[in-house]
Amino acid sequence: MSILPERLPHTLDGPAQASPDGVHRFDPAPNRNACGLAAASVCLAIATVMITLLGAFVSVVLLSQSPGLWVHLWDVRVRDLEPFIKKQFVFDTCYGLTMIFAKAAVLVEWVHIFAPSGRGLFFWACHTVSFMNGLLYVAAVIATWLSCIPQLKIWRPWEAGHCIDGKRLGATVAVLNLVFNLVVLLLPQRAVKKRRIMRMHKLGFALLFSVGTLACVFAAGRVHAAFTLRHDKDASYYSTVPNLLGLAEGTCVLTVFCLGLRARYLGGENT
Repeated sequence: MSILPERLPHTLDGPAQASPDGVHRFDPAPNRNACGLAAASVCLAIATVMITLLGAFVSVVLLSQSPGLWVHLWDVRVRDLEPFIKKQFVFDTCYGLTMIFAKAAVLVEWVHIFAPSGRGLFFWACHTVSFMNGLLYVAAVIATWLSCIPQLKIWRPWEAGHCIDGKRLGATVAVLNLVFNLVVLLLPQRAVKKRRIMRMHKLGFALLFSVGTLACVFAAGRVHAAFTLRHDKDASYYSTVPNLLGLAEGTCVLTVFCLGLRARYLGGENT
């Protein structure tokens, strides 16, 4: 994308994408902030009870300020793309860090609950998955922030430089994230079946794994959204969905960890 210096002020005040009907509404741009913020508020209320998600919360609020949630790219000025992209990168970084530490915490709880006495296969499987998940998101965060050289080109695409395919990177990370979610969920299933647990405690484990399944559903939704973004140029509109799904997924993972803390004290063998 190359812009002549004398055309830059006019271009920055123009639409970021041509509108299908030729109409551009900038101030204010049509949006569904109320719907998106309502969904985010529910997730944040649950997460506050379990554990703080302050970083993710701040990111969502920032994303809703400019240009907003579910705003079409053709209703966004080019000059407003830079703060939007920067806030999206902050959200992606917070999400990645949350997934590193939250899943590691869940896997450590699995070890404490199901393999407290030895370093057997289950112990090493949990630690291997935790290491590989951490490696995935460390690499993803680094690749995201270095996706363009120079970095300025990330939020100013008209600048000279070169970039990797960020949408392909996002889709790949979303798929691998879903795979790790499923692995974390399935790892303790055999161990649970072998334990003799009271019926009330079984209900507790059922709730725990139900929330874990819900996290996988949200992760699957992010995969669908990531592939939608790959094939649609209206990024400001369709990026809202994976952001809210990521917040919901993080809430579920942290809830699983907190429910696991309770399950840890249920006892070893119960009749």
